[in-house]
Amino acid sequence: MMVTVTILIVVMTPVSLLFTSSYKNFFIEEDTVKAQEQARYAMETILTDLARHNSGNIQISPEGELVIVPGSLVYEMDGNEIKKKNPSELSEIIICTDVKDFKVKITSSLADPLVEIEIETQKGRGRKINLKNAYRIKTN
Repeated sequence: MMVTVTILIVVMTPVSLLFTSSYKNFFIEEDTVKAQEQARYAMETILTDLARHNSGNIQISPEGELVIVPGSLVYEMDGNEIKKKNPSELSEIIICTDVKDFKVKITSSLADPLVEIEIETQKGRGRKINLKNAYRIKTN
């Protein structure tokens, strides 16, 4: 009887450790995927609006907000969320949550300016996601 219990303990200990670590990793990866999905959605939304208002006046406010003047769209980080505001329609949409950082930079060149966008997000115990993209504004 004692031999059977000892063999059972020796076999079940690694199996239970494997189950526990797999269970933990499942939730970490799930949080990482959700954060990546939200960051990609936010980036796609911003780039779509930039393309839609390509000939417009794109600015960065002193607070670091991205402002698309003709449509009066404003993208800002409020707490840990990126919000898309449309003052003319009095609307506000949260396009990404659990944001650690949101940076926008406009690099002016002799030809067409380049808008560089960076979103850093992390959900729960998931890995940190850092997403960068750029859009060249056509002036001609």
